[in-house]
Amino acid sequence: MKFRRKPVVVDAFRYDGDLIDAEGNYYVPEWAAVAHQTGVLFYMHGDSPMELYLDICGDHLPVCVGDYVICNADGSLDACSAQTFERDYEPVQPSGKSAGDGSDHEHEDRSRGKLQNYIGVKIVKAEPEEKDGRPGYKVKYPDGYVSWSPKDVFEKAYRELDCEDFINEDM
Repeated sequence: MKFRRKPVVVDAFRYDGDLIDAEGNYYVPEWAAVAHQTGVLFYMHGDSPMELYLDICGDHLPVCVGDYVICNADGSLDACSAQTFERDYEPVQPSGKSAGDGSDHEHEDRSRGKLQNYIGVKIVKAEPEEKDGRPGYKVKYPDGYVSWSPKDVFEKAYRELDCEDFINEDM
């Protein structure tokens, strides 16, 4: 079964090794601070150096320095390698705002955790799979990354393709 992701806008930030500055203030988007405070984003003590993890339905997804943490339209969180994220997403300018004056201010704002909008389209392989008694899909991305998505979230974002096999590997 092949699926095409509908264009979707997400909020995201690039993980730089921490979430809190030297004064103890969060410099990531508010949703990320809340996720950290509630244990959805957490550090696994005993790792050297401490790694950030994302709790997705009881699975602990590692977030490496340089990876992006994504807040989907439905509020669910995901992590994505920089290579995949930068290939699949591009910044979305708020309406009425110019594309920029060539200065580096936009980059400076993003590095401070200012919420940015992104849109992405990707083709994945997927198959129905239950997790903890909930219907959903096992999803495999072109770079080999495998995740699970709840049925309603997956079916809002993807449509089945009936054409050539864009991803030549089996699940």
